[in-house]
Amino acid sequence: MPRFGVTWSPGTAGLTTLRASWGIFHDWFSITTYEQTLRVDGFHQREIDVVNPPYPQLGTIEVASAPGNRYQLGAGVALPRSDRVSLGVDHRYKTVQGSLTYAHIRGAALARGLNLNAPIGGIRPNAQFGNVIEIVSDASSRQHTLQANVTANPGAMFPITSKTAPRVAFKRTTLFFNYTLGRLRNNTEGAFSIAPLGDQAFEWGPANNDVRHRMNVNVNNQIVKNLTVGLNINAASAAPYTIRTGYDDNGDLIFNDRPAGVTRNTERAAPQFTINMNVGYGWSFGKPVGGPPGIAVFAGGGAPTVQSVEQGARYRIQLFVQAQKLTNRSNYTGYSGTQTSTFFRQATAVTAMRRVESGINFSFLRRDSRRCLSWRGGRLTLGSCPLTSAEATSEC
Repeated sequence: MPRFGVTWSPGTAGLTTLRASWGIFHDWFSITTYEQTLRVDGFHQREIDVVNPPYPQLGTIEVASAPGNRYQLGAGVALPRSDRVSLGVDHRYKTVQGSLTYAHIRGAALARGLNLNAPIGGIRPNAQFGNVIEIVSDASSRQHTLQANVTANPGAMFPITSKTAPRVAFKRTTLFFNYTLGRLRNNTEGAFSIAPLGDQAFEWGPANNDVRHRMNVNVNNQIVKNLTVGLNINAASAAPYTIRTGYDDNGDLIFNDRPAGVTRNTERAAPQFTINMNVGYGWSFGKPVGGPPGIAVFAGGGAPTVQSVEQGARYRIQLFVQAQKLTNRSNYTGYSGTQTSTFFRQATAVTAMRRVESGINFSFLRRDSRRCLSWRGGRLTLGSCPLTSAEATSEC
């Protein structure tokens, strides 16, 4: 699909960059959704709804003559589409770089469920089946995001070598900060989601993943030579959930009915906060091999980090300790919005507990190895150089 973008650096030094883009994107159609329409078609596999089953003793449940549900694709199902417009500005001051980006995304052709066999006056139009859920693609979404990023690499200004670097140097620190302010609204919860009132206009509301604030901070340092410490902080505001009556008010055997006048995702759960930490101490020994010492910047898959690169000794040993959820704070999830539940407005789950791991790494270099900073697959890495001069020109 068509996409256009423009980038402009107004100053000769290129310290400030302005960006704008527009594009149309299509998402894949879920293979599990397609599988459901093939498998649970009322014949190959039957799905039976049992009204008021006995509990906790199940006893005897008659399902042989009960009509089964059916799932099918609508004739006009299309791939989900999104139109994205973004504006951004980047600015660099010495070793500090910041960016601010706004994006607006309009989603269309999103999948939802349409019940073709909803009871009318308590009677199904087609007595052979229970609910006949047809997938249609007429739902939509609107998303606004404002994202700020700051990266500080003071160590990049001060090359570190084994001969000249002091034992303690506060300049060997990198910082990455990300904050996102977002708002996402839609009128569907998935390909098989049914509007309780049969009118999609009443389904418009916050999306299930509409989290207003997200923050991520990464700090990596090597203040004490050979000792690396990394700290990661993640925080997010509360996700939404929906209030439901707990009864089948419209008699379609789908228990998604809401109180009168209540729309989707009107309630908010609890905010999330996590701190992770890793500490490592390493030392090298053996005859030096490889290239000259310097600074390596690793920027793949998220927060960039700066590490000193010494003229590689043949062998290296590193001891490490890493802790997930360092403070063991309880992040509650699974809030129940069902009014008949004893857990109404309460959490029913909590994320993983604190986990601490320790270990040792041993690595070695071949005597003919050379170190090379290369860009491959969107990742800047330090590794062995290519063997040919042509490869070295293109890769390093």
